[in-house]
Amino acid sequence: MKSSNTVLVIEDEKQVRESIVDILMLKGYETIEAADGTTGFELAKKHIPDVVLCDIMMPFMNGFETISKFKGNSLTKYIKFIFLTAKTEEENRQLGLDLGATAYITKPFTVEELLSAIES
Repeated sequence: MKSSNTVLVIEDEKQVRESIVDILMLKGYETIEAADGTTGFELAKKHIPDVVLCDIMMPFMNGFETISKFKGNSLTKYIKFIFLTAKTEEENRQLGLDLGATAYITKPFTVEELLSAIES
């Protein structure tokens, strides 16, 4: 039985990923972790999370490639997808939103920003 508040965190930097997971778990979310987009996509097909938090700059498959894969798959295309990234340029933000992201949060971010994006 899938929880109604499961978040998949796709982040290649272990410390950042673990910090996000800790915050979410304290707030009552179930979490799934992946260090790259390829693994994240496979986990998403298996667990169908409610929300994906995804970095952009990652090995193997960047965040833009990852969201494209999610949006092109019938199992994952309706999952809420949020970018968490250090890429602050407006063209990256616009590309992320054009590809189907529901939010684009730049690092560093506050806990309030993170939770607001997930809950909106």
